[in-house]
Amino acid sequence: MTSKYLPERRLDFFWLRLAVSGVFLALFIGLVRLAWYPNLHFLLSGTWKFILITIAVVLIAGPGLTTLVYRRTKKGMVFDIWAILVVELIAIGLAAGELHERRPEYLVFAVDRFEAIPAERVTDHPFRYKDLSGGRWIGPTLVVARFPDSVAERADLKHGVLFEGQPDINIRPDQWYPYDTWSESAVEKSRPLAALRKAGAEHLVAVDRWLRAESGRVEDYGFLPIHGTARDGVVVIARKTGLPVGMLDLDPWI
Repeated sequence: MTSKYLPERRLDFFWLRLAVSGVFLALFIGLVRLAWYPNLHFLLSGTWKFILITIAVVLIAGPGLTTLVYRRTKKGMVFDIWAILVVELIAIGLAAGELHERRPEYLVFAVDRFEAIPAERVTDHPFRYKDLSGGRWIGPTLVVARFPDSVAERADLKHGVLFEGQPDINIRPDQWYPYDTWSESAVEKSRPLAALRKAGAEHLVAVDRWLRAESGRVEDYGFLPIHGTARDGVVVIARKTGLPVGMLDLDPWI
């Protein structure tokens, strides 16, 4: 790029520069929203606050700063544009790296609820099932956490959690199983989706809207709480399979 291809007016350059930053931010937000924090995880994790800060920083460091120093005939203007663009890309890269580390890598069903668990919270216990390690590129890996079958081992583990500050089964991969092997336990602990409809007007509207979108019958589904980093929500499961089929931004503690 040479200065002869740059617009004359500063305002014209601002809109051009804003469009470039908009493309970068759209790709960044799309990756975060669709791959790392799909469905309701975006809200449950509180990620949107970090996203807003990133957008503000990028727009100030990108279009804002570049337009401020812009003068088409200025010597070294092209270098300044590229330098600020590199800074902007570094800022987006750092934000993406941080969000990737915080993402819910595992969706763990434990006892009577789901919990979104980032990789940084998973203990260094060896994985009971090696194919559960490493997570997935899109969305969290679904697992079931269970206490040991042995009465003595179960008592020891619970004692350690309650009285010695040891990690609970929801973050211990040595107590994790593939979800489909124990999905019936989620069905047993779930409550009918019809009960969620009766919790209030907000719940009724949200559940009915979801059912219309899925063309489903309320009696075919149950629900369980999901605990996120910033807030809690609802996971809807199919009562036949126990598989999660949707998430709702509702208070699950009714």
